[in-house]
Amino acid sequence: MQQFSFRLANVRALPAVAAIGFTGLIGALAAISPAHAVTAPVFVDVSAGSNHTCAVLDTGGVLCWGMGDFGQLGNNSTSSSFYPTAVTNIRTAIRVSAGAFHTCALLADETVWCWGLNLEGRLGDGTATNRLVPVQAVGLSTAKSVTAGAAHTCARVGFAGRVHCWGRNIDGQLGLGDNIDRSTPTLLSSTTSVSEVAAGGKSTCIRLAAGNVRCWGGNTFGQLGNNTTTGSNLAVDVNLISSVTKIAVGDNHACARLSDSSLRCWGANNNGALGDGTATNRLQPVLVAGITAATDVDAGSISSCARLSDASVRCWGNATAGLLGDGSTAGVFPPVMVSTISTAIRVSIGANHSCTLLADGSIRCWGAGVRGTLGDGTEINRLTPTPILAGPCLMDIDGDGAVTGNDVLLFTRVSYGFGGTAVTDNALNAGARRPEWASIRAYLTVACGLTGLPP
Repeated sequence: MQQFSFRLANVRALPAVAAIGFTGLIGALAAISPAHAVTAPVFVDVSAGSNHTCAVLDTGGVLCWGMGDFGQLGNNSTSSSFYPTAVTNIRTAIRVSAGAFHTCALLADETVWCWGLNLEGRLGDGTATNRLVPVQAVGLSTAKSVTAGAAHTCARVGFAGRVHCWGRNIDGQLGLGDNIDRSTPTLLSSTTSVSEVAAGGKSTCIRLAAGNVRCWGGNTFGQLGNNTTTGSNLAVDVNLISSVTKIAVGDNHACARLSDSSLRCWGANNNGALGDGTATNRLQPVLVAGITAATDVDAGSISSCARLSDASVRCWGNATAGLLGDGSTAGVFPPVMVSTISTAIRVSIGANHSCTLLADGSIRCWGAGVRGTLGDGTEINRLTPTPILAGPCLMDIDGDGAVTGNDVLLFTRVSYGFGGTAVTDNALNAGARRPEWASIRAYLTVACGLTGLPP
């Protein structure tokens, strides 16, 4: 079987395709014209978790890909997916946040829905039962944002800027003054006027309307930023920063963007994730070297990234599997430019991979590809940004109303064409002879970016 490279996308089907099923797809593709061509999906948000990634479509749907062992892809399965797959019953999402093994979405009606691993109640539905499809976090009706940490979740609720948290609390990461897990969203009574909340590995931070930052939880590496290594189950002030406009919390470090567009980071630095040119842990915020025009920042497990005002992306820290996106696997302390990115809207970092949302609504990912984390149909590590399965290729071929693994199977059979001759096997029209294949091949090559297809 001849090998070829390909890109796929979860896109809406041509209206006729869903009705005619796969038998009619041959003619539909052969007759397709630019005026009737399906279009690539447009994304409005992306979030990289430990070994999976999720993104919000402009239509309100959510697609996830990568590791699915605990149901964190939300598609009623525990299988991993190398390509984007639709989350069940989510149609009005505006934001998504991927944790270690769970995912949560904020819907337009200001409710929060979560799925995946539910140890310690991190899904917020009052149970510890894993969920393969989204369940509602109970008691939240005016949520403004949601953030999924490694094993806990928090939401900013109401116009008063209150915070609710739930899930694991062994390190005090819920900020409730104790170390008891919660399986439902629980109000932090001492927090008001919160503009942003960010959950990390064992800690959580909030940005207040006044521009100061407070954190709570584990503090082994100084990730609370208060010049100690003593954990706290109540909020403490982060030292040396004010006029903060954005915060990000990783596994063991945190970063902040200031109003002057500079960045400060604190906590674990053995991988250079703080960007100060050293590998020394910092108990208080330090300046990220060389960044003077940041508009966004994110903190991962072993690295950090920032979007700059020119829409480029800089990353720093550990470069395992190409995590920094500069074409190298050599870790660096000062920030380096991510290759080929010039229209970034936001950037998100997981454990060993990163993704960025571009101005055209597409997504590029790089780093470790294990379990399909990059969404490009492979498990190959990528040292530079690679499109997720993009292009008008994958449709609802079997007409069941959803883009599923069966459609991928059918599409793959079409793509390979089994030499371009007739194919049956309950998948392809037995009458699909070489003339039809020539038309399909031309379409897939031009519209979908496939190369190396058999003649």
